[in-house]
Amino acid sequence: MLGRLGFSVVATGDLLEANLTGYDRNSMEKILDQLGRLLAASRLLDMAIPSQDRITSMAAAFFNGDYDFLGNAGTNSLPNFYTHAGDWKTVIEAGKTLCLQDGSQWGTRLSSGMANLMGRMVGAKYQEFLDNIRAYYYFPIAIARESAVSDAVVQVDVQPVSGSIDRAGGLVFGLMNVGNYFVLRINALEDNFNLFEFIHDKRFQRATVHQKIETGGWYRIRAEISGHTLKGYLNDVLLIAYTAERPLNGYVGLWTKADSVTCFDVVTIVENGHRRIVNFQIDSSSSNP
Repeated sequence: MLGRLGFSVVATGDLLEANLTGYDRNSMEKILDQLGRLLAASRLLDMAIPSQDRITSMAAAFFNGDYDFLGNAGTNSLPNFYTHAGDWKTVIEAGKTLCLQDGSQWGTRLSSGMANLMGRMVGAKYQEFLDNIRAYYYFPIAIARESAVSDAVVQVDVQPVSGSIDRAGGLVFGLMNVGNYFVLRINALEDNFNLFEFIHDKRFQRATVHQKIETGGWYRIRAEISGHTLKGYLNDVLLIAYTAERPLNGYVGLWTKADSVTCFDVVTIVENGHRRIVNFQIDSSSSNP
């Protein structure tokens, strides 16, 4: 796309260098205008492009004045969210529309079976070992649309359903992109409530609390965010207090790991006295004082 705008482009690995020279003032202004539109329209696209095949059609749409890449990127299996990895879908349960992330097809039966066996024999120590060697390093994320907040209270109800490698689900906040965010999560295989920070795709455990987590049970995770400070609640009980090195502003979303099968109920965001409900139905987001 930069090449079509007239830039000379050199790409080396994940480094891209583009230069624009030799144009008169009017042409330069038009190209820079298009560049600004491109930068704005391509924000968060690492969460939304489903395949390399979509690149040509998305580029054509841009030059036709259609900048809604995220809305047209084939990510409508979960209304009101952008999804990155995973099998996210809506399900109806007891008349309610819920979100289900089904990780059961991820990985091989052999690896899942071995993890299940070793988990029963060794317990949490084996799970820690897998984390240390970055085994099963796979984290599906669903990002709520238009959910960037600074000082706010966000919460979601989570139900761990199944999983041999992991049985986890959590609430994402402070998300800058899919490699940099925080997550409060529960895990029914480890019986704990953890705070993780991801920095350039590398995960750091910031706090952990032992807590019995029942498979099939519903748990409310709430994050109260103010500047650099987090208060993390599980079922309305304050369990984690943490001060981060950076402000916790960013997008909000849902998170699972590896072969976890996890259900989520509505996401609630309260900011500046306004309460917003984000559920999993088309055109269902609302904002009320």
